[in-house]
Amino acid sequence: ARFLIYQVSATEARLIAVRPAPNIARLSVDHSAERVALIGDCDLLCVLSIGGPAAARVVNSGIHPIKRGAIGDIQPLLTELQQVLAGDPPPWLAKLRARAADEQRSAQAGATS
Repeated sequence: ARFLIYQVSATEARLIAVRPAPNIARLSVDHSAERVALIGDCDLLCVLSIGGPAAARVVNSGIHPIKRGAIGDIQPLLTELQQVLAGDPPPWLAKLRARAADEQRSAQAGATS
């Protein structure tokens, strides 16, 4: 298993990282914590399936899970996300965009100090 990390805006989508998922015994008490830590810098997580406890951990980490029904090409999902970003995004996505913009401004201010 692996995580494909994309940077997506209204005008561009590009693969920026491939992160291998750790092999963790599903019987471990906290088997999702290490995986969530790998994607802690992401805003959205596209999955085929996710259990309740794992979904809760993802959401509590500030990541919004998006469940897709079937394995397929990622391009249609990226295009759909770009169209949403270019139009009137739902409140949860607008909030993520505002947070990302604030973080970017803070990083730029810190770099110029």
